[in-house]
Amino acid sequence: MTVFAGKAHVFPINYEAEVSQRLVDAAHDNDPKSVYECLDDPFVDVNYVGTVCLKSRKTEIVLKGESAHEVGVEYEEFKTQVTAFFLAAHSGNLTLVRKLLSYGANVNLKLFRGYATTAAVREGHAQILEVVINAGASQKACEEALLEASYLGRARLAEMLMASELIRPQAAVHALVSASCRGFVDVIDTLIKCGVNIDAIDRTLLQSSKPSLYTNADCNALVAAIVSRQISVVRLLLQAGARTDIKVSLGGWSWDVSTGEEFRVGAGLAEAYSVTWCAVEYFEASGAILRMLLQHVSPNIAHFGRTLIHHAILCNNERAVDVLLSCGADVEVPIKTTTSETEYPIHMASRFGLSKILQQLIDGGCNVDSRTDSRETPLMICARYKHQECFRILASNGADFGLVNSCGQSSSVIAESAKWSLGFKRVVLDLIRAGKVVQSSNMTIFSPLLYVTQANDVEALKQLINCGCEINSQTESGETALMICARHKHQECFKVLASNGADFGLVNSGGQSASSIAESAKWTPIFKQAILDVIRDGKVVRSSNTSICSPLMLVTQENNVEALKQLIERTDIDVDEQDENGYSAAMIAAADGNLEAFKLLICAGADMNLQNKHGQTPLDLLDTNQNGEEFEKLLLNHAVQKGPNSSSLEFYALHLAAQHGDLDLVHTLISRGYDVNAFDAEGYTPLMLAARGGHGKLCELLISFGARCDTVNARHETALSLARKTGSKNDAEKAILNEFALKLVLGGSHVKKHTKCGKGAPHSKLLRMLGAAGLLRWGKSSKRNVICKKAEVGPSDAFRWNRRRKFDCDEPGMFHVVTTKNKELHFVCEGGKEMAELWVRGIKLVTMKAIFGKNE
Repeated sequence: MTVFAGKAHVFPINYEAEVSQRLVDAAHDNDPKSVYECLDDPFVDVNYVGTVCLKSRKTEIVLKGESAHEVGVEYEEFKTQVTAFFLAAHSGNLTLVRKLLSYGANVNLKLFRGYATTAAVREGHAQILEVVINAGASQKACEEALLEASYLGRARLAEMLMASELIRPQAAVHALVSASCRGFVDVIDTLIKCGVNIDAIDRTLLQSSKPSLYTNADCNALVAAIVSRQISVVRLLLQAGARTDIKVSLGGWSWDVSTGEEFRVGAGLAEAYSVTWCAVEYFEASGAILRMLLQHVSPNIAHFGRTLIHHAILCNNERAVDVLLSCGADVEVPIKTTTSETEYPIHMASRFGLSKILQQLIDGGCNVDSRTDSRETPLMICARYKHQECFRILASNGADFGLVNSCGQSSSVIAESAKWSLGFKRVVLDLIRAGKVVQSSNMTIFSPLLYVTQANDVEALKQLINCGCEINSQTESGETALMICARHKHQECFKVLASNGADFGLVNSGGQSASSIAESAKWTPIFKQAILDVIRDGKVVRSSNTSICSPLMLVTQENNVEALKQLIERTDIDVDEQDENGYSAAMIAAADGNLEAFKLLICAGADMNLQNKHGQTPLDLLDTNQNGEEFEKLLLNHAVQKGPNSSSLEFYALHLAAQHGDLDLVHTLISRGYDVNAFDAEGYTPLMLAARGGHGKLCELLISFGARCDTVNARHETALSLARKTGSKNDAEKAILNEFALKLVLGGSHVKKHTKCGKGAPHSKLLRMLGAAGLLRWGKSSKRNVICKKAEVGPSDAFRWNRRRKFDCDEPGMFHVVTTKNKELHFVCEGGKEMAELWVRGIKLVTMKAIFGKNE
C-alpha cells in the first residue's frame, strides 16, 4: 500500500512482505512469541521465501588411498532463501511445524537447500519427517529426502521414507548406490529389507585417488562399494546375494590380444571386466574385499587371455598378488594370445622390474626358470632390461644361469649385448660372497665355481662351497676346479677345494688328473705338501678312483704317521680301500715294514683278511719284510687288548697264537671270549693249527675249552689227520685220540659181547663207562658193572683156544678186558681195529681217572 503524510511524498511500503519476513526471522531465531504474533497478522504469508544466514550440515567424501572412503561432515553458514516451515523442520521445532501446517504451510515447496523433508532428514529429525510425510509430502520431496538420508547414513529416516510408498525404484537404487559409496551399512540393510534391487544399475559419481578416478559411471551397489573400498558394504551385499558376474568399464589398462602388448589408456577407457578385476585395480588395503569376492569367483578365470594374477602384476600391486596367491591363484598360468602362449606371471614381473611381486611369485612356488615362447627365462629378461634387484632375487632363488633361449643366448650373453656385463658380474659376485649359490645346469655355459677359481678369489670360493655347490663339476672338456688350481698353481684355492671334498680321482677328456696336471706344471712337491697339510688339519682328501690318487696310500707310502693319524680318525674314511692291484694301506705298511703305520691301521680296524689280486693278505705280506715277528707280536698284543669281535683282525688272533704254540696267550685269548671252534680264512680251527704244529699241551687246553676234534674243513682235514702228518706219534695226536676215546666210552655204543670166554653164544649189549666210578657197564646187575684192571685189543689166549673152531678169533673190532676179579670179558665193536683201540684207550683213561685221579 502507499502511505501519504501531508504534502511529503513517501515511498510505498510492502507490509505483507515485511511481516512475512519477520515470520521467517522469528522462525530462524526460534522465537515462538514473535512467530505467533506474525501468524496472527492477517497480512502474513506463511509460505513466504525470505533470506537468512543459515547454518547447516554439509557432507563430502574423503578419499583415503587404498583404505575405505570416509564421509566428512561439517557445518557451513551462508545466506540462502528459506521459508518459516523449512526453518522449523531444519531446527527440529515440532510445535512450530504443526502450527505452520495449521496455517497452511506448503510442505512441498522446493528451495535451494531442498524440501522441508530434506532439511528434516539432514538434521535427523524423525518426528518432523513423519509429520511432513503425513502432511502430504510429494514424491519428489520424499525421494530427495531419501537421497539425503543415504548421504548421511540416516537408516531410520530412510526406512520411514521407504514406508511412505512414494519412492520410485530408480530413486531407491540411486540411494542404495550412494550409501554403498559412503559405507553406510545400516542404510543399505534398510533399503535391501525394503525390497530395493541390489543388482540394479545406477549412474553415479565414482572417485578414487589410487588409481586416480573421478567419473560418472553406470554401476551397481557392489561395484560402488568395491571402488570406495567399503568392506562391510561388500560383505553385506554378498550375503544378500549380489551378483558377481556383472562387468563394468572402470579399468585403466588394455592390451592387444594378438601380441600381448599392454597400453595405459586411463581409468574407464579399457574393456569392461568383472568385479574381481575391479577389486584388484581398486584394491582395498587389507585385501578383505578381494578375498570375499574370491570366495564366489575363481581367481583363474581368464579375461582376454589373462587372469587376475596378470592384472595385479600389471597394476603393480604386491598386496593384491599376495591375496590372490593365498586364494589359489595359479602362478604358472600363461598369457594367451590369439597365436600362442607368450609369457607367465614371473616374466611380467621381471619385465616390469617389480622385485617385490617377483619374490611373492617365487615364494608362491612358480618356476624361476619358466620359458616364454622364445625360450627366454626371467633371468634373461632381467638381464635385457637391466633390472638389477630382480636379477638378484632370481639368482638368489636358484635361477639357472646355464640355460639358453631359442637364439642360443644365455643370460650372461644377453647382459653383454645389453652392455650390462659389469652389473651382471657384480650381482653374481655379491651373491656368492653373501653365501648364495648361483645355479647352472650347464657348466659349459656358466660355472660359478670355475669362475671364482680362475679369479683365485678364496673368500668367494669358500662361500660358494659353504652354500653347497657341486665342487666336482666339470666343463665340457672335463676340467674341474681342482685341475684349474693345479694348472694355474693357485695353492690357497687348491687347499680350500681339497679340504672340502674335491675329487682327486677325476680326469679330464685328455685323461689328465689334478696330480698329473700338477706334475706337468712342475708343481708336484707343492701339490703333495698341500694334500698333507690338508690331512694334518683333520680334513679328508677324497678320491673316487684310488688308482689315480689315494690319500690313504699316499700318507702310508710316505710313512707320515701324523697325517695317517688324522686321516684314520675320520669316520668316513675307508681304511680297507684297495688300489688297482688290490693293495690296501695295511698291505703297503706290512710290505714296507712300516710298523707304526701298520699299528695305526689295525687299531683303526683294517681288515687283515683282505686279499690283493695275488691272493695275499696283510698277514701274508708280513713274511716279505725283516720285521715279521714284531708285526705278529703287535697283532697278538692288539688282539689281547681289544678282545673278540672288535675287528676282522682279532677273529684270527687265537689261530695265530695256536699256530705258534703259545699256551699262555691262547689261554688269555680264550678267557677274553674267542671262539675255539672258529675257522680262519684258510679253513682251519685253532685246534687244527695246534695239532699241525704238534703242540700236545695246547691241544689239551683247547679241548678242555670245548674245541671240537671232529670238525672237518673244505680240504677234508681234521685235527687228527693234521697231527698225524707231522710224522711219528706225537703229543698232539695223543691228546686228540684221548678226547675221541673219552667221548666214545662215556657215550657208549652197541657192541657184541661174547660169553663164557668164547664158549657161549655172542649177543648185543650197550656198553659204556661210568666216569666217576670207573665202571664198565653193560647191564644193571652188579655182575654187569665191573672195574677193569686190564684192557687190550684183540682176544686173549683162552678165548682164542675156546673159539678155535669158530674161526672168528681175529674178528675186526675185538678187544677184551680183565676185571679186578680176574674175569675176562670179550667185546666186538663196529669200526674195526681203530675203534677197538679207542675203546681200550678210553677204558684205561676213565679207570685211571676214577682210581688214581689222573689221566694216565
